[in-house]
Amino acid sequence: WRHGAHPRAAHALELAALARIARQEQDFAAVTRGELAAASFLDRYVWSPLRHRAVELLLERRTPIDHDAQQ
Repeated sequence: WRHGAHPRAAHALELAALARIARQEQDFAAVTRGELAAASFLDRYVWSPLRHRAVELLLERRTPIDHDAQQ
């Protein structure tokens, strides 16, 4: 990091991490509302604490269950 010795560097990194998580949460909410494709979320966030939930949504939407065909 460029200014690692700065007295407030750790605080700046903490704020950046919180902002990153907030953006991921906003984008995941857009996925659940159908405004953002789960695949786009996964492309955008290689690492995310919400990644496994996005994968689940992606799989659910790619393999819809036809209840009428099963009965």
